[in-house]
Amino acid sequence: TVFVGIIVGIVSNATQSLGITLQRKSHILKELNSDPTSNSNRSHIKILWRTGFLLFIIANVFGSSIQISTLPLIILSPLQATGLVFNSILASVILKENFTKKTLLGTILVSIGAFLIAYFGSLPQPQRSLIDLINLFKRIQFLHWLLSSFIIAIVINISLPSISNLKEYLTRNLKIFFKRFKSFDYPLYEKLLFIQGILFGLISGLLSAHALLLAKSAVEILVNAIVSHKPDDLKNLDSWVIVVIWFCFAVAQLYYLNLGLKITSTTIVYPLTFCVFNVVNILNGLIYFDQLEKLDNIDIFFIFFGVLLIVIGVSSLSWNFND
Repeated sequence: TVFVGIIVGIVSNATQSLGITLQRKSHILKELNSDPTSNSNRSHIKILWRTGFLLFIIANVFGSSIQISTLPLIILSPLQATGLVFNSILASVILKENFTKKTLLGTILVSIGAFLIAYFGSLPQPQRSLIDLINLFKRIQFLHWLLSSFIIAIVINISLPSISNLKEYLTRNLKIFFKRFKSFDYPLYEKLLFIQGILFGLISGLLSAHALLLAKSAVEILVNAIVSHKPDDLKNLDSWVIVVIWFCFAVAQLYYLNLGLKITSTTIVYPLTFCVFNVVNILNGLIYFDQLEKLDNIDIFFIFFGVLLIVIGVSSLSWNFND
């Protein structure tokens, strides 16, 4: 079962990376399209984006479902890091982005960091009933953490219109002022695009981690209902509330991920989203399942060290993108 889960995970990550890369490619072609009125060009771009989006959805829905039900966290999280390798390779092949030493270094650091977080942050999970899961959701510590993460997402959302307005102002006024120059780049404008893409990635990673927590809870309810012969759990309204909230989070994280892909390279958005996803996922596990006291000091040290490696790895990829 574990072997099947690993194979599915690798294929799923490769498919997901291909889907993300194709979506990014469609956005690039749309920006570079010299004849926006051409039906053939628009049709080609739409087909490319829809193909990428479909691949991403298939990899997420079917791949994640099999992985969650067959793999423990100690294997699941580092396995996700293989997506970074596929992402870097596909960005180089399809998007013609340079695969430099910084790209390789950043990918390796993020992968090692993800492995450390998963290995030292993984704790055995007992089988829980619907009542147990609902009680965990109602814990004041988890509600405070959930509220805090939502406030962070709201603050980021509030800041995005200001960045967009500044972008439009620069585009409108600087083009007029510097129209006599044949070539003029907008360093501030490019930085604003980069910052906006980073913020979209942060929100996507945050929502993705919460979606995974709800997905695990939903799968646990389903498995418990089948194995323990408790079909009444599936008739409980709380079970379907969890599913509805998970669906909203899943759609929202896809929306913000796609916004980030429109303006920022996949070699930045994907690792950043992965970084935030890992960190929030660990916090979700520690706070939701109340496991902080079960970790040794050495475990906590390596978890923070893993987070540090991921941050350095993403920074390396960011510097490479800016260069």
